[in-house]
Amino acid sequence: MLSLNNLFLFHFFQFNEYIKVPEGDDINVSAHAAFLSWWNAKQRIPRVVVRIVQQTEGKKKYRGGSYHNDFHIPDINQPTRNDYPGTGFHQGHFCPAGDCTEEVMSATTNYRTNLAPQRPLTNWGGVHKLEHYFREVANNTPHQVIVFAFSIV
Repeated sequence: MLSLNNLFLFHFFQFNEYIKVPEGDDINVSAHAAFLSWWNAKQRIPRVVVRIVQQTEGKKKYRGGSYHNDFHIPDINQPTRNDYPGTGFHQGHFCPAGDCTEEVMSATTNYRTNLAPQRPLTNWGGVHKLEHYFREVANNTPHQVIVFAFSIV
């Protein structure tokens, strides 16, 4: 089985072939227990987040807690709740805590490098349905489900 640690090792060899970063983007790669993030420092949003959806059926799920800065990224490039007040956007998770069956993984889902502006109806509607669909697939197959989430800028 592919672990997230192995996923990080493979990312340079496999994922960079598929993830083309637009010219001029200031990208940082941030690896955590639950996800990998290609972080755009100028726009302060993730361009791509990769996660493995594990089998969660019958396992305890953990919730992430409060938002906090990603220690891989300088504080000046971290997003804040004040980045889009009055816009109607929410801070949506690319890697949801509901996919986590280990407390350490769940804590990383609230790094700000895992958050991007999302419209509430998208976050609670289509994105929420996709998250449940990926968990259902993971729970009904012996294979791991790898999800690539891209931001649209």
